[in-house]
Amino acid sequence: MITKKFTAIYAFILALLLAFSCCVAFAACGENCEPIPQPEPEPTPPTEQVSDVERKVYQFTPEYSG
Repeated sequence: MITKKFTAIYAFILALLLAFSCCVAFAACGENCEPIPQPEPEPTPPTEQVSDVERKVYQFTPEYSG
């Protein structure tokens, strides 16, 4: 059976862990919290697609035997 004393100790430990994790998160962020701007990619000029690839389309019709 958990007594009120143990409940208070557990609550205190959880509060300390929560405060510590928040401090670590803010310390890790520091002054570099702003995201680094990504350079926009240069647009590629339109190109014509010329291909000698021959395309074949296959259709599968399953046949079931009983």
